[in-house]
Amino acid sequence: MKRNGNNKKIGNYYVGLDVGTSSCGWAVTDPEYHVLRFKGKSMWGARLFDEAETAANRRTARAARRRLARRKFRLNLLKEFFEQEVAKIDPLFFERLENSNLYEEDRKTGTGTYSLFNDKEYTDREYLKQYPTIYHLRSELIHSAEPHDVRLVFLALHHLFKKRGHFLYDMGEKDELKSLDSALLDLRNYLDENNINFDIQNKEDFRRILMSDLGVSEKKKKLKEYYGHVESSEENSDEYIDINTLIEALSGASFKIAKLFNDESLNEMEIKALSLKDNLDENYDVLSTMLDERFELLPLLKNVVDTARLSTQLGDNHYICDAKKMLYEKNKRDLKTLKAYIRRVYGDQYKEVFYPKNKVNNFAAYTQHKMERKDKKDEHEVFLTFLKSKYFKEKENLISTEEIRMYEEVNSGAFLRKLKGTENGLIPYQLEHKEVKKILENASAYLPFLKEVQSDGLTVAEKIDQTFTFRIPYYVGPLSTKANHHFISRKDEKIYPWNFKEIVNLEESSKNFMNSLIGRCTYTNETVLPLNSLLYSKFMVLNEINRICINGKNIPVETKQDIYRDLFVASKRNIAKKHIFLYLKQRGFVSDSDVLSGIDDRVKANLKSLHDFQGILKDGISDRNQDMIEKIIKTILVYSDDKKMLRNWLKKNIKNLNDEEIKKICRLNYRGWGRLSKEFLQNIYHVDKNG
Repeated sequence: MKRNGNNKKIGNYYVGLDVGTSSCGWAVTDPEYHVLRFKGKSMWGARLFDEAETAANRRTARAARRRLARRKFRLNLLKEFFEQEVAKIDPLFFERLENSNLYEEDRKTGTGTYSLFNDKEYTDREYLKQYPTIYHLRSELIHSAEPHDVRLVFLALHHLFKKRGHFLYDMGEKDELKSLDSALLDLRNYLDENNINFDIQNKEDFRRILMSDLGVSEKKKKLKEYYGHVESSEENSDEYIDINTLIEALSGASFKIAKLFNDESLNEMEIKALSLKDNLDENYDVLSTMLDERFELLPLLKNVVDTARLSTQLGDNHYICDAKKMLYEKNKRDLKTLKAYIRRVYGDQYKEVFYPKNKVNNFAAYTQHKMERKDKKDEHEVFLTFLKSKYFKEKENLISTEEIRMYEEVNSGAFLRKLKGTENGLIPYQLEHKEVKKILENASAYLPFLKEVQSDGLTVAEKIDQTFTFRIPYYVGPLSTKANHHFISRKDEKIYPWNFKEIVNLEESSKNFMNSLIGRCTYTNETVLPLNSLLYSKFMVLNEINRICINGKNIPVETKQDIYRDLFVASKRNIAKKHIFLYLKQRGFVSDSDVLSGIDDRVKANLKSLHDFQGILKDGISDRNQDMIEKIIKTILVYSDDKKMLRNWLKKNIKNLNDEEIKKICRLNYRGWGRLSKEFLQNIYHVDKNG
């Protein structure tokens, strides 16, 4: 090595590296930290490179491609069912429909001027006068058994198939939509299991406020008022969950996760705050890793918020289309009221509110009339902020009850909501399916082809119904066996929604999926145990207890076993350091002056699955049924989002369970895998001093 370009040899030298996520800096110095030279150049520099990215973006794009491809497949099947009947009265209908998004000059010649109907006496003009929105058409086909044009029936079903709602709620065998009372009961049951008191003093008003259109601040205030006494965070600092923050979360407000769980260590995590109005799925992986068992609370809270918002949308209606019709008529009246009010009070500013002309927050921008917004903010919120800031500062200009109501709705956020918006993401497929069934029932009376029995024994109406509800289980994955990462086990026949279960071996596919999912133990290379396995839960608890010291000295093994048995096994509550100290004090191991160390303020590990099955199985847990329970826990992980499949698996594989036990097991939710195998924890022995 040379220094300063001369021929002097250098013996000892240092190499320094600064490694970052997108760069690597380096330098070579002598022991006195002078930069060395080599071939006339100082030996230091940096290399820049692109930062590594996770597969999240690719995964999101892949999921979107598959979702769109599957939607297209459903719509093509629907088209095939109707094609022959529609061709009898309008051979070019589907061609016009495919070209409807093109300019007139780009459409195929001969299809006509209009996008949908081109009859002599019935065109798009007459159609839109009769049905201003697709919801008006859906509503008429549901409530009327009178004969309708086959094209109208197709358009209504096409819209339902295209936007068929989410599949987040498991409704059980009856497929009934959960009520707000049911969602609140699920939340209360979870809190009871964790020894958290959630006693609402004024339940009716609490429910009413949850379903109201009040602003977040006002809703938060009212919920706390009707709940009753809510302890402050300081009073509640020793509890597992802060009820004050929980109620704020139910109002839709943004809340700190560390504050909700009374755990300051969560402030160091990637996601610090959250709002239940947001999509929980986007942050699912991060949050479930951060919170482990505690994550279970968030979906329960979101279920309450979403159910309340959905109930607000539906009102007293049984069908979504009727609720949307009412909203359309209300918006029509509200727009007239707003225009009359602006003309009367702010006549010279009428154009500023309703005309495009360089405005990005007025009514024209909100409805995207002749212009497009460039920012990503909520358009409805931006529009209402615009109205509040200039035209609804005080009530003094309001002269009628309609104008006062309009003022209140502008301030609460309920004024002029669009029929199509983010709120539609709350609609579960069960509500849309109810409309499909009713439309098919009515249409079958005047469209005979819907009742025709085909070669496989199913009618066209039954096939349409099954196509609507068809969803490929996540554990089946790609349907092609040629895909690089496939789990499917299937026959070599074409898959349709109505023959899916005959072609695909769901049980074998789920086993393949499970085998690909389960990690390997670092020490034995055997498959790892579920995080909530009875054995792994016991190990995790004992692992935390093992570090307990009194005044810096380890406690006897027998005492650790007593703590495990008397505190963790005997009680469902979440054990904290103070509970262990009190237990040791009662047994004379410590006094108030002693220091308990080696354990966190809260013990993160628990025996949730043990307590779950002790409460479910009539015979409790014994050595004879532990293997059966471990098998069930493993299966719950695989079928976590498919409760019907779990129910069928339990009936087929676990013979000594009754219907009530199966029902309770299907309510359990376990997620995540441990890091160690059963072989490592149980089947490796050492020889002690006695041989």
